[in-house]
Amino acid sequence: MAFRLLTPIITLLLAAYASAAGTAAWSDTSVLAATTYHGPNLAFKGDLGSSTTGVDDGTLAIGSTIVAKSVMTGSDSFFPSTLPASLKVPHLVPDSTHPDLAFWWTPEAFERDGVADGAYVSEWPNVANICHDKHVETVTGAANDICVTAKVQNSQAVSGGNTVNVARMGQNDATKRPIYKKKIANGHGVVRFTRSAVDGTAGPFLELDQRCTDSACGTASTTEGWAADTVFDAAIVANGLTMITVVKMSQSATDRNNMGIVHLNANTADKNGFALYATESKCMPKHYGAFTTALQTGGGALTTQQLDGTGLKLVRLDVSSTPTASTIMNAYSGMTLKIFGNTADTSTGEQTLSHTCTLDKYLFQGTLMSTFAIGATVVTILGGAGSINGMSDATISNLYLSFGCTDPNDCTVAGPATEILQITSVAANGVDAANTDITVAALTIQQNLGTSVFVCLEADGSKCIIATTTGACNPTTAPAADGTFEIWDTTETGAPNCPRGKVKQFGTFNAYLNDQNDNNGCQTECATATQLGCNSQTSDYGSGTTCADKQGTLHKMVDANEGFKIVAVTIPAARTTFKGYVNGFHEGCDYRQGTDGCAAGKIVPPLQTASAATAATAFARMKLGSLSVANAAPVTGFASMDMAEMMVYSQVLTPEELDRIGFYLANKYGIDDYIINDDIRSPFRTKPVSLSAGCGPTHRKLHEGIVCKGLGQNTCYHVTANTPPTGANLYHNQISLQSTLAENVASYYLLARLTITGGNGNLAGTVKSAKGQSCVITAYAATTYMATCDFTNQGDFGYVKYAVDPTGVTYLTSWQNRLGAGSSFVGAGGDVNAVEANAAHSVFYTTYAPADYVAPFIALLGDPSTANIEAVRVTAKVIEGTDHKLTVTRGVGGTTLRAVTNALTIQHDATAKLTYTHAIVMGDAVVGDTYLIVSALGLLYDLPTTTGITNWYAKIVIPNSGGTEVVQVTAANAPTFLTNAIVANSATALVLKDNTQTLTFSILIGDKLTVGPLSTGETVEVTTADVAKAGGTWTLTITAITTGVAADTLVTLVERKAVPSPTIITVVRAQESTTALALTATDGISVDFMYLPQNQFSTGALWVNGDGVSTYRIEDCDTVAYPYSRDAPIQTFTGNGYIKGPPSTYGLGPSTSDTLTTGNSLWYSAGAGDSSTSLAVGPAGGGQMVVIKGWHLMPHDNHIRYGVVANTPATTLDTQRLENYLKVTVGQRPAECRDPTKRTAPCTAGTNPHGETALTCQIVETGAGYCAADFRIPCRCVGGTCTDCPSSGACNYIGTTETSAANYALKKNVWHQTRKPTIHCSVPPALGADMQDLNIYWHGVKTSITNWYRPEAPVVERVEPAQAAYTGGSTVTIIGRNFGPKVSYTSQTAGGAKTAGTRESHVEVRGKSFSAKCAKTTYVSDKELLCVVPTLPARRIAGLDKTSRRVEVSVVVSAEGLRSALTSKAILTYTSVPSYFSCEYKSTSEAAKRDCFTCCRSACIIDEFALGGVKGGSTFSHCDSSCYSYCGYSAVGRRRLLSAGGSARGRSSARALAKRIRARMAARRA
Repeated sequence: MAFRLLTPIITLLLAAYASAAGTAAWSDTSVLAATTYHGPNLAFKGDLGSSTTGVDDGTLAIGSTIVAKSVMTGSDSFFPSTLPASLKVPHLVPDSTHPDLAFWWTPEAFERDGVADGAYVSEWPNVANICHDKHVETVTGAANDICVTAKVQNSQAVSGGNTVNVARMGQNDATKRPIYKKKIANGHGVVRFTRSAVDGTAGPFLELDQRCTDSACGTASTTEGWAADTVFDAAIVANGLTMITVVKMSQSATDRNNMGIVHLNANTADKNGFALYATESKCMPKHYGAFTTALQTGGGALTTQQLDGTGLKLVRLDVSSTPTASTIMNAYSGMTLKIFGNTADTSTGEQTLSHTCTLDKYLFQGTLMSTFAIGATVVTILGGAGSINGMSDATISNLYLSFGCTDPNDCTVAGPATEILQITSVAANGVDAANTDITVAALTIQQNLGTSVFVCLEADGSKCIIATTTGACNPTTAPAADGTFEIWDTTETGAPNCPRGKVKQFGTFNAYLNDQNDNNGCQTECATATQLGCNSQTSDYGSGTTCADKQGTLHKMVDANEGFKIVAVTIPAARTTFKGYVNGFHEGCDYRQGTDGCAAGKIVPPLQTASAATAATAFARMKLGSLSVANAAPVTGFASMDMAEMMVYSQVLTPEELDRIGFYLANKYGIDDYIINDDIRSPFRTKPVSLSAGCGPTHRKLHEGIVCKGLGQNTCYHVTANTPPTGANLYHNQISLQSTLAENVASYYLLARLTITGGNGNLAGTVKSAKGQSCVITAYAATTYMATCDFTNQGDFGYVKYAVDPTGVTYLTSWQNRLGAGSSFVGAGGDVNAVEANAAHSVFYTTYAPADYVAPFIALLGDPSTANIEAVRVTAKVIEGTDHKLTVTRGVGGTTLRAVTNALTIQHDATAKLTYTHAIVMGDAVVGDTYLIVSALGLLYDLPTTTGITNWYAKIVIPNSGGTEVVQVTAANAPTFLTNAIVANSATALVLKDNTQTLTFSILIGDKLTVGPLSTGETVEVTTADVAKAGGTWTLTITAITTGVAADTLVTLVERKAVPSPTIITVVRAQESTTALALTATDGISVDFMYLPQNQFSTGALWVNGDGVSTYRIEDCDTVAYPYSRDAPIQTFTGNGYIKGPPSTYGLGPSTSDTLTTGNSLWYSAGAGDSSTSLAVGPAGGGQMVVIKGWHLMPHDNHIRYGVVANTPATTLDTQRLENYLKVTVGQRPAECRDPTKRTAPCTAGTNPHGETALTCQIVETGAGYCAADFRIPCRCVGGTCTDCPSSGACNYIGTTETSAANYALKKNVWHQTRKPTIHCSVPPALGADMQDLNIYWHGVKTSITNWYRPEAPVVERVEPAQAAYTGGSTVTIIGRNFGPKVSYTSQTAGGAKTAGTRESHVEVRGKSFSAKCAKTTYVSDKELLCVVPTLPARRIAGLDKTSRRVEVSVVVSAEGLRSALTSKAILTYTSVPSYFSCEYKSTSEAAKRDCFTCCRSACIIDEFALGGVKGGSTFSHCDSSCYSYCGYSAVGRRRLLSAGGSARGRSSARALAKRIRARMAARRA
């Protein structure tokens, strides 16, 4: 039936090709013809629905001029003449004429202008939106146009102002200019900023000035900021902006304070703007703490710190010090003290350095040399020579001596001190000057020999952590106010090269917006009382999780000083929030399965505001390389950095657009760790996914661990070692991860799949292994490491699309074409029902079925929130094309057959839902029943099982909110009974009683019972009404039993309600705080099972192999659920094997030629022009058509700004422009050509013989699905009919925005495609014999299918004429196909000289004993060649027919290494071949030559006489001469042979020869 539809579909498609082929190329603006096809199925004509202003007004005006741009160039992009040449690369570089691109500063501008290495930069030229005569901003050429005529001609009054935004990024002050350095970033130049003051208070910078007073650029201006015009100035206010830069910070060991990268602000009054900056990388000091200027609380001369060289030069270091200071005297002596006052940087709020000092002596302590009695006023300490650790200053009288103190951190009497006395003086001991006498107030208690004393600042013995400095402290600012201090060991390596684990603050990228600062340096986390430094290499980010959270969802610390980074920042028009990303991973890239991808909060970027900032005044000024709020003269935050490139858009770009630009930058600058979104489930996927379903790059830190390892028995939910887990803490949906490996971050593993990978059961068989089970984590708690993960997988579902009978007669065409009112299914339901309430409708085509479910299993058809549920038994499951095809038995378990209308299946309505379950309840039960009958479990579990299983659990769910109960399953067996009495022969009555189980359910009409052993017993069927148990027995009417049986004979229930082998499970009811439920079988009650995993304590002799502990694996993507469970790869096909890819059934199920829109069409081409079997033929040159299709062939977002109407299927018109940004190539781009701007050999066209060759492609089919209302955001519409899906893509479903993990269980995220995107490509005639890559580019982002291409070998179909004289020189025509392009038949050097190429295509003739190339080959087309036949070589020719004097040879076409086969169609016959070409010629000996000559001369003479002896008397001499040459004689050899010919032997030979000739001629006459 499908074949009958093939011809009209092909006709329509060819019409679409024909009309599309006539479309005029686009420039910056274009007018589309009314006949141009585009959109889904190429069903629409006309332009993209915009007004002439480029603003989407929802119209569909044919022939209007519009703008429709990707951020990347396409096949018809326009390149202004002054754009640097290396940026004029279609498909691979950003579009400089994009309407939102305000500024583009790139090193190519310097190279274009010939700027020397090391030259000072007075201006960084802007290459964004260079004016040209087709520019959208040029309308009439009038003076008020932005691209006025003078700017188009680059003849405006002010030099450099020929761009739409005339503003200039430069520096007028020659002393403050950065320099240009060549070949720094992957061979590209950079602008290098090097601060001239280590504290960042001086250095070079660039700033934006207006250049011109207006956009026409007629009068120069140096006013700061960008010029007021009608495009970007207003656009940034209205739409926000995006900044993308490539930068590397260059902090030295002496640099301190933050470094500004980009600064936007509006005025000088306050911090009103935005800044991107890098924090100073700081190593962990020896000690640090709070600092105060007050030494003492009052009195004396030491009330303030003596910092500037006067007085005692004491510093106090114990003010709220964390961690605790060293108790070792002079531990910090000689080290550097840095003091930070409370004066903060006006931009970032960080304290600035106030003073630096060198510590001389640290701590002033001594030990008493003897015991001193009460009343003594002088005490002596050991050593010091008249000082206390060097302290002997006259101001010592202001200090105090604490007796009995051993720890200077606490020398109070409340602590260990016995008394504290004020010091009067210090002097050398009169007896031994090496010791020291200290005069104090009179002792009030006796102080014994050896007592420790400390000098303190206060009378209460506090503030004893003090030090002196060497010389004067160096003030870096005004005298310090209260702040902080750090003590540094000058012998250790300084930042940014800190020792591992010794980082106090990371050198990260940070940003602020007005009053909101986002500092990711983590100083507060890395420098605490318990955290003495961080280490990013071991993911040690300090106390708590706040530092890791600051780095965004990746939890990856990015060092701004390590290599070039791509930093992208978006700021909405409100200017109250921002988001910043480093090296990709833009919004939506990691938030996978359970969301629509549109609502806020899906991903945490490393840069963002914690809360909304106070709105900034509209940005008007920009600086590069500083961080000061001052406009005219920045004074702080100067940077040392290399900036390679920067782009500014007057629009908040989408994540996909950021990916595309970032991909270009990453390739250009060799940034290997750039992350682009290729996750199949992400609604922000940027690139196609090829080859296999697979998983994208791992973005979370995943691990394999042991359940509960690292947790105590009281914190692990399995609480008893080496015994079955018991107790209230045991749940079917909770598991404790290994604390030593798992992340201590809430929700970190949200939506990851957890699989149990190991662990054995116990020897008793009462604990079963959970190995192989998996679940999706829907919640994860930090600290406890508890993951919520339902191992029963209850509620997994898909949707039924339509049902058919086993013959498929009700299936006319594809389901998705049932959208129109006039369409219908053939069958009783007509256009009403896609699923009939008819048992014959036993084949379901569905959107999804779990990959890990093995038939038979159960599916519940209907809305589980209602009572309208039908249970079906799935007996077979296959993937067929777009669908999961299920063979089912309808209405099992006594449930009622349901019908679902076509409209509801198309709408993805809940009534079309298929909820998958392991089993269903097959018999009614009351709350006290401990035996439940369910459908068969034989393929899920090993049955029969022993009793007493302790870790087997099941979840029972009643539809229509009937409740959920968790039960423990202790055994599973077949339902058995005993006959209550003797049963006679032919009896139709049967009375049963319980066997070993006390069963309560009824035996139903239609139940089948086997009386006697299962292998030999007789099966009967219950024929009357359902029978309830009464008085302990069931009295049944059955089909007559043939042979009677005795009482107490075993009877087994073997089938119920079309379900074979029902099972009795023995259960412990109401587990996990659930309530026991009354069960009614006809309700369609699901039962899902799991074995509870074991914990780290489950080891020892009681377990199989001594180890019962369960191991697990966390997977970043879910390969079990949709869409990984479907045929995800991109597939490529051609009709005649041009692509040697997978077999035709690869991933698609049966190979069928079906209508194009089914999404599984495979097209077979029998040859050019055969429209009944081929879609299209290649170009005249002989190319062929390749079909490329796959669920994930297109990026999820195909949005092109402007010119698109959202939400209305009749006007989803992006496809035509999308095709402009599609590029498909064959080949491999050399590694050195990864950079798309590299335009030197071997990366330029024609210089790389093995490079990429572009194909000519068209989109013939776009993705489609239930929610394809807006083609730009197909996977962001996730439920319902999409009438609630606004153009922003924020989809709501039943009034609830999908932001929670709980919605994952409802699969709301799934976009159920019904059609695979498809493109068709025409392949050039020949591309080389090597296996090569097939490369698919969308908007510049590349996906390669490795070794997917191999051309078909040449085929010779006939040779005309098929004969040629053996002397050669005649011309024959070779007809066939796949002869390749003309250029392949001659290799050329760059200068054009012809050379013998290693793979020069050619034609040769091949015989059994020789081969020779055509004397000349002339290329006509890839189907026709002309060959000047080579002369048949004079040698023995195998296969020569001496009678006819003919020899057949094969004509072989060799095209770029591929050779045509030797077939009967490729035969050329040489005629008039001398028969002596059969003589053996060997030049190894004279005897061999003589034998050759004899054979040759005889054959030659025979030939001549056979031709009538036309040579007459010259015949013999002719033959002699020919044979001399043939047999290889030299001139001397010929004379010898003549001499031999005069002998008697020669005469005898001549007579014999004449006799043979006469006989031969007589035979011919006869």
